[in-house]
Amino acid sequence: MSAFPSKRQSLSGQRRLDALHDLELIVRGEEANITWRRVCVLLDNELAEINHPVIAQGTSWGLNLTEGGLRFIDGPTTEEVQPSRA
Repeated sequence: MSAFPSKRQSLSGQRRLDALHDLELIVRGEEANITWRRVCVLLDNELAEINHPVIAQGTSWGLNLTEGGLRFIDGPTTEEVQPSRA
């Protein structure tokens, strides 16, 4: 748990699709083209984290998926699935 207040934004509709697309870019190592606003959505929802490599020539900062991000890519959990009404 973070010492900072949570700024989670709801992830539904287009925002959910954008988050999935951005997480796929991170998995492929192509996160450099994700806008800062969309990176903040991933960080605020604890789907991604900033990777701090040892600073040396040729190293750069990057993004990694969190456990929550991996679950988000896998699909809805049983808590998120609404029961069908007959």
